[in-house]
Amino acid sequence: MPRQKKNKTPAVVKSEPLSAIAWKDKGNEAFALKDYPAAIEAYTKAIEIDSAHAVLYSNRSAAYLENDQYEEAFDDAAKALELDSEWPKAYFRRGKALQALKHWEEAEAAFQQGLRLQANNVELQTAMVELQQAKTDYFDNADNARFIKLITWLREGGAYFPKLELRHYGDNYRGVHATAKIEEDEHVLRVPLSHIVTLEMAKSCPIGQAIQDHKLPLLSPKHCFLSCLLLSERFNPDSFFKPYYDVLPSSYPTMPVFFSDDELTWLQGSPFLNSVLQKKDDIRKDYEMICEVCEEMKQYSLAEFTWARMTVASRIFGITVKGVKTDGFVPLADMLNHKRPRQTSWTFNAELQCFVIESLATLAKGDPVLDSYGRKCNSRFFLNYGFLAEDNESNEVSIHLDLNPEDPNIRLKRVLLADLPTQRQFNIPKDLSEKSVQELFAYLRFVTMVDPDIKQIPILLQTCSEELTLENREGEPVTKRVLRVGQIPPLSIRNEMMVLEFLKQKCIELLAQYPHTLEEDTALLQNPDLTTNQRNCVLMRAGEKTILHFYINLSDVASNMFQQSAKALQKKVAKKFNKSGPYDEYIQKVVLDLVLRADPLHLLHR
Repeated sequence: MPRQKKNKTPAVVKSEPLSAIAWKDKGNEAFALKDYPAAIEAYTKAIEIDSAHAVLYSNRSAAYLENDQYEEAFDDAAKALELDSEWPKAYFRRGKALQALKHWEEAEAAFQQGLRLQANNVELQTAMVELQQAKTDYFDNADNARFIKLITWLREGGAYFPKLELRHYGDNYRGVHATAKIEEDEHVLRVPLSHIVTLEMAKSCPIGQAIQDHKLPLLSPKHCFLSCLLLSERFNPDSFFKPYYDVLPSSYPTMPVFFSDDELTWLQGSPFLNSVLQKKDDIRKDYEMICEVCEEMKQYSLAEFTWARMTVASRIFGITVKGVKTDGFVPLADMLNHKRPRQTSWTFNAELQCFVIESLATLAKGDPVLDSYGRKCNSRFFLNYGFLAEDNESNEVSIHLDLNPEDPNIRLKRVLLADLPTQRQFNIPKDLSEKSVQELFAYLRFVTMVDPDIKQIPILLQTCSEELTLENREGEPVTKRVLRVGQIPPLSIRNEMMVLEFLKQKCIELLAQYPHTLEEDTALLQNPDLTTNQRNCVLMRAGEKTILHFYINLSDVASNMFQQSAKALQKKVAKKFNKSGPYDEYIQKVVLDLVLRADPLHLLHR
């Protein structure tokens, strides 16, 4: 039998590590295919092997530039020049990186240095022509020219924002965009304390001192201090903050306090119109109060003061510096527009002594960089910023309530309130779990309370009251027990039905004040000929009407349920109101509970 041959294990051939030149070639191949991350990786491998090769840094600088990593492109160009200061290509790389960063003068200097070394270098000649055209295009816009001064001032002061640029969408309308990819948790902007206009600065200016010396009871003291500083410094050619003041919007045509009478008619019937008029009146009162004690203030008109006040309202940040809460203007940070959910966060970093904005998500090149102005109703957005958020879940409508002067129990109710104001304002959203809505229902239970629910007052005084120190007519302090009407729980089916009917009629009354229905507003929003302000007014009033209809419908649904037996209602609630509908919690915890409490056999139905 022939002997079988044994299989021999093949010898392992060890591959030699790639040389720096081989890695450079791989990088060049990836660059040609526009795979810039792969090119960067290959050039980096080559540099790890040969860190004294200027070409490797130059090539990686080009790859970084194409990958929108301008700071890294600049650093590699600088390293290439460090290794070979007589190489025109390295100056070309440096100039392109600086141009991308919009450091125009430095970019031009880099190209010129390269041309001094090689005057006939076509690449550098072309780059110089393109740079001049880019500068012309950019500086032809006056806003851009002012913004360049701001950028230079911030950078010279130590601010950091390598991946941000400002874009203009229209008159006084701009936003901040990413010039390169921004990673999650990356610092997007850092502004040092030296370049932040703080409330303390405002208080120390002459008008601020006069306000403090006379202890003026201003309606908005912080905003007034900052407004007065802004007016004092805005046109001061020697102001340290002039580059910032020069880029502030000259007007706010979309803010309702600046609307013409004709534009305000689009808010007819809206409770928001009263807010606008009240805002204008409050600003006037503060202005007149300051003028009475400060001669310097009289050089500024009410219109200028109103501009300053709305600038403050729409731009300041609340920060804590060295343990002290303050407010201030933060240049560039105040140019981020609003979006929810937020994609950035901001704080004052005590260690860095800087205002810092950090990304909460990855942003692509060209993306707008946005900030959240918070969870606000459209009335606040519109009044203080001049815009509205469509489909805003935080929308509110303002409802004013008071005791019925014909109520036979009105004297008792006033005693229970210990002479506190009986008229109350409630700003309510389409969310029954919100505190303001619960307080509205609680106050309506008090307003509509009649016998026999009045008999529950001793119990309520034990569970829903507090002792307050008030002044009597002689100005002497007296302690009184006051009913906390905002905490009154459901009392009875009759009382709750009166609450629902009262609320329904109030909503119908408010709807009747508008000249247009919700359906008409919805159709009007499809009209492309509406101006921005007209459209915003329609959105504002339509949002209010939607909420009013929400509560009318709640009243109809809930009132009908009170007519049903406990057993039938339990079945209906279990079938139709056991999920997360807008009325479910109220139906379960108020309507069903009251019906079961009124049924002597309710325990059998549980």
